[in-house]
Amino acid sequence: MAGHKLKAGSEIIEAVAALGGALEYVVHTESPVEKRAGSAAVDVAWFAEDDQTFPMMIFEVESSATNAMANNPAKVYGQPTERFERPLFFFHIIVSSGPETSRIEQLKGVFGQHNYRVYPLKQGTANSLVKDILQQHRRIRHTIRVGALTAVLLSFSSLATDKLSLIEFAAGLGLKGRYIEDLARLALQGPEPQELFLSHLRHRILERRWPDTDAGYSNWFGTEWSFPIHLGLLFASNVDLRDDLFAKLRFWQEKSSYMSQIGPHFGLSRDYDQFMFGVSGTLWALVASLMCEEKRVCSYVAEQIWLTVRALGNVEPLLWYQSAAWGIHIAASGSDEECFNRIREFVNCRGGIPGTILYSPPTWIDIEDAEDLRGFSSQSCSAVPNMDEFKFDLKSQIEMGDVRSSVCTALEWLVTEIPQTLSGSGLIWTLSHAG
Repeated sequence: MAGHKLKAGSEIIEAVAALGGALEYVVHTESPVEKRAGSAAVDVAWFAEDDQTFPMMIFEVESSATNAMANNPAKVYGQPTERFERPLFFFHIIVSSGPETSRIEQLKGVFGQHNYRVYPLKQGTANSLVKDILQQHRRIRHTIRVGALTAVLLSFSSLATDKLSLIEFAAGLGLKGRYIEDLARLALQGPEPQELFLSHLRHRILERRWPDTDAGYSNWFGTEWSFPIHLGLLFASNVDLRDDLFAKLRFWQEKSSYMSQIGPHFGLSRDYDQFMFGVSGTLWALVASLMCEEKRVCSYVAEQIWLTVRALGNVEPLLWYQSAAWGIHIAASGSDEECFNRIREFVNCRGGIPGTILYSPPTWIDIEDAEDLRGFSSQSCSAVPNMDEFKFDLKSQIEMGDVRSSVCTALEWLVTEIPQTLSGSGLIWTLSHAG
C-alpha cells in the first residue's frame, strides 16, 4: 500500500481488494492512470478480465476528509476519455470524517454527474458501499460466490456491515449462487456465520423468498435429502415455530408425493435402495437429534423407521441392521417404549444384533461392498435389552469426547462430498441425553 496511508486506510484498501477477489475481478492496487513512469495511481482498481486496459470499478480511500481529496477523482475524470476511459463506477471512501460535511458536498457537486459516490464510513455508509458494489456487479454478471463474499465481510471488522442484509440484497438483485451451501460451510466456523445461515435459511424455506436464485447443494446427500434436515435446523433454532415445522415434516414425509418420501418402497431404483438400506436411518437420526427436545417428534420418527424395518421381514439381516439400530436409539430418546419394544422384538426374534452396531450404529452401509458386509456379518449377535437397560448401557459407553452440536453434525452432512466418512457419535450423544 502507499506509504502515506494510515493503518485504518490500509485496512479498508485490503478489504476492498478482498471484495474484488471474492466477486472474481482482477484486482490491482496502486493502479496507474497513465502509461508513463511516475503516473498518478488509484488505490484499488477492479478489472473484469486480466487483459483489460481500463478498470471497471475504481476505489479511492481517504484516511480523513481533506481539501486535497478532490484530486483523486480529478485524476480520473479530468483526463480525456481517449486517454483514460471512464469506469463503470468510482467509489470514494473516507475512513474518518467529522460532522463538517461541506467538503463531501462539494465533491458530490463536482463529480456527482458521473458514476461517482462518496462514502464517509464514520457515518455508517459501509452497508451502502457494499450494496452499491453489488448493484454494479449485477450490471456485469448474474452470478455471485456467496461464501467468498460473506467470508470477506466476516473477516474485516473495519468494514462494519450488516452481513445478513447484504447477502439477502444480493439475492434480491437476482444474483444466482450457492447461497445455502456456501453459508452452511461457513456456519461450521463459528456462532456468527451459523446465525447468518440459520436466518437466511428461515427466509428461504419458510418465507419462500428469492426463488430461482439458489443453485442448491453440490453433493448427493444435500441435493436429495436437505429438506427434512433444513426443517430440523429451523426447529432447533426457532422455538416459536416448532408446531408449524413439525407439521411441515409430517406433510413432506406423508403427503408431498404419491408415496412416503422415506419408506419401504424397494425396487424403485438402485440409488433409492442404497439409501433405504444404507443411510436412511442416519438421516432420520439427524432429524431426530435436531428436534429431540420434543419427544413427540422422536416418537414420530421412530414410527417411520419401524414401518421400514417391519416391511423387511425375514430378508438378509444386514439390510435392516442400520435402520433397526437407529430406530431403537430414537425411540429411547423419545421414551417411546411401545415403538422401542416393537423394534426390539423384531430384532430379537431374528437372533439379535451385533453389540457394536446396536450401541454405535454405522452412519453408512454400502450394500454393494461385499467386504464391508462381511465385516458386519462376522460379528456375533446378542439380544436387545429392555429400554431402561439399553439407556444405562449406552450412557456407560459414551465418552465426553463424543459431545458436539447436532447443528454442526447436520451441517457436515449437508456439505461433505463423501458423507460415508462422517461419524455418528454426535448423534448418539445428543439422542441419549435428550430430555
